Amino acid sequence: MAKILIVDDSSTIILQLEHFLEGAGYEVVVARDGTEGIEKLEEHDNIDLVLSDINMPKMNGFEMVKEMTTKKNVKVFMLSTEGDSRMIKKAKEAGAKGYIIKPFDHDELLRIVGEATKPA
Repeated sequence: MAKILIVDDSSTIILQLEHFLEGAGYEVVVARDGTEGIEKLEEHDNIDLVLSDINMPKMNGFEMVKEMTTKKNVKVFMLSTEGDSRMIKKAKEAGAKGYIIKPFDHDELLRIVGEATKPA
């Protein structure tokens, strides 16, 4: 099964995603800010998907995505409570492949993760 990196500074969101994704059979790696997210991506060379918040300490999600996608060919989906079109556009310009608005529907998230991690 695929390996997913969750990057979020909210312990609640991390626990929720970790529990849900591991229950669905995914392997999960966790980082609490953008800087740690980049470190985890470098430590684990088989990350299939990154799910990341935008507003985090040390390095925000936009900065992290730009750096990640220049270092590795990895799919990043942003998770945010901010759903306006400017934020979505900014995420895509940074290199995100998708944008999921919190709170998210678990079935929809599982569908998106399944499609994003499906072998080409």
